[in-house]
Amino acid sequence: MDYSKEWYLSVLNAINDLILVKGDKSKLLWANKAFCDYYNMTNEQLKDIIDSENSDPDDTIQYVKDDHYVFTNGVTLNVPSEAVTDSKGNVNYFHTIKNPIKEKEVIVRTVGVSRLIEDHDAIEKSKKLHSQQKTSIRDLRTFVESIPSPAMMLDTSQRIITVSQDWYRQLSIEQDTLVGKNFSDLYREDLSFSNEIEDSIKNNKRIEIELATIDINDKEVHFKVQINPWLLPSDEVGGVMLLLSNITSQIEKEKVLKQHNEELKQFAYITTHDVKAPITNISSFLALLSEEDNLNSEKAQQAMYWMNKSIEKAQEKIHDLVKVIEQREQGVHPEEINIYNFIEEIINGHTSELEKIDGKVILKIPLNLMVLTSVKQLKTIFENLVSNAIRYRYHIRNLELEISLKEKEKGKVSIQFKDNGIGIDLNKHENRIFEMFKRANMEVEGNGLGLYLTKQALSQINGKIDVESEVGIGTTFTVTLPLSL
Repeated sequence: MDYSKEWYLSVLNAINDLILVKGDKSKLLWANKAFCDYYNMTNEQLKDIIDSENSDPDDTIQYVKDDHYVFTNGVTLNVPSEAVTDSKGNVNYFHTIKNPIKEKEVIVRTVGVSRLIEDHDAIEKSKKLHSQQKTSIRDLRTFVESIPSPAMMLDTSQRIITVSQDWYRQLSIEQDTLVGKNFSDLYREDLSFSNEIEDSIKNNKRIEIELATIDINDKEVHFKVQINPWLLPSDEVGGVMLLLSNITSQIEKEKVLKQHNEELKQFAYITTHDVKAPITNISSFLALLSEEDNLNSEKAQQAMYWMNKSIEKAQEKIHDLVKVIEQREQGVHPEEINIYNFIEEIINGHTSELEKIDGKVILKIPLNLMVLTSVKQLKTIFENLVSNAIRYRYHIRNLELEISLKEKEKGKVSIQFKDNGIGIDLNKHENRIFEMFKRANMEVEGNGLGLYLTKQALSQINGKIDVESEVGIGTTFTVTLPLSL
């Protein structure tokens, strides 16, 4: 005799025991009539939740722990007593047996059958154990909430039980919006270490993750992560605690140190080659002079001329190296700056150059735009960008440089320097134009330091620079600064 689905459901619904089927992460899939009546909910209302709103959250932790054990190990679990709160807030105690449901030897669901405990002594014993468990979890919850660092308490399904205030603050999350949600669903990309959490739960071991990077308000923030199992009074793992330590400052310092080491290598190369070459020339010309009886001869005069040229080249290179060192060692001293007045003063310093070439600077900056930043660095940035526009102008037309406010939002301001100069072939030079002593155009005189120093200065005041360019059309540099350091 073939029995229909409806026949089986009618049998299950006729049973007075509570029967429920759950999927992964303890999500309810189906419950019989007795269960629905106990919670005063329909199957549609129960579907995909972990527990009823009336349930005690501390009891839910125990249910989830048991579900996880069955789902992970594929074995039957006998729970002698567990507290279950009904729709009216009454707590009763049930004897529950949970079993895995397999499809092709893969565990896909669990089924639990709960029978009401009516024995008085068993109920009193259950109440005592229940009270101990609640006290233990409550103390852990209070401890996590008071930790002065980003901290989070998860159950075995990775459901968030509680969160410290610093988690909300440092990760820039709206207050009280995380509890009850699943950690692995929320942080699938940023904090993707669900496997490590599972390992910690399964093997009851502490795990450290040296580096986890999260994008917070368009800025990379780096954390060291500790995953610590927490235990129930029964000494079973109830879940894990996550503790984040902000190591952004350390990572940034390491990046700067690595960059400085690379630059030191460049310094060594430059000193060995670029400075050594003119000095070698001077030695050669001195040797030539030593063979001359008459220092007024044409040959001697020519040797002295080239000696002077070599000395000038060596001095220029040494001067450039000093500028790099000075820029790096400049301190940051924030003060209120009116951007319009600041740029106008820099433009006025180039008045004679602009008049000679019939150049024009159009300033489209609000008169009242204020930024709290460091004057020395800002002067380096704007001075180099204005100088670059003048130096790399296109000889077939008069220079036109437009300096404008691109946008002001989220605590940042973007200022655009758009010229109609010779342009840069970004296909060839995009990755090197901000490097030390690198030049995109060898036909125009320069030392290849301007854009390098500009980017260095920006890094000191937490800014950034972007470039767009087309050969023969012009170049646009966009400088983005925080409104306040």
